[in-house]
Amino acid sequence: MIRKQLVAGILFWIPVVVTVLTINLLVDMLLAVFDHMPIYMHPDQWIGFHVPGIEILIIILVVWVTGILVANIVGKHLVKYGEFLVEKLPLVRSIYSGVKKIMEIMVNPQGQAFRQVVLISFPQKGSWVIGLVTRTEGDSMTVFVPTTPNPTSGYVITVKESEAEKLDMSVDEALQYIISLGTLSHSALSDKFQIVTGEKDK
Repeated sequence: MIRKQLVAGILFWIPVVVTVLTINLLVDMLLAVFDHMPIYMHPDQWIGFHVPGIEILIIILVVWVTGILVANIVGKHLVKYGEFLVEKLPLVRSIYSGVKKIMEIMVNPQGQAFRQVVLISFPQKGSWVIGLVTRTEGDSMTVFVPTTPNPTSGYVITVKESEAEKLDMSVDEALQYIISLGTLSHSALSDKFQIVTGEKDK
């Protein structure tokens, strides 16, 4: 009885703690921007006292205003000119262009990246993993294979499209399956696995 209650408590608290820590990490990363700014530019100096969360509101406001500015004709020309200058810097060019392409792929509503979940044989024949399609070109398919329990890291591999089994799963369901160490089952995954391994006909 005690063991069951302890397990129930663990199952409640661990997701809560991990979620809070992850959000806290993201907030700390955003607030780190102000650590590199002169003291006189800090929000506390403007209003004379500290307002909790004011930094986050300022970042959101800056991002929003920036979006408005770069979306108009003048802003687009300024961005192109800035990117032209960045292209002249070897190391900066590689980092900037790489990050920008990744973000464009992820936020593009018309894009196909991270829209399709597939089952592929990896890392060896007979082993199967869940992957997220990032690109399809011709008969080849680029797939991101997230690691467990941290899906932000993983492997990028290229397979033939015919060798990837498409799953009737959403990306959220796939990530939940991965984060849960495979403990959360899914009928689409089970059915497809039985088909590719030939167990369903037995």
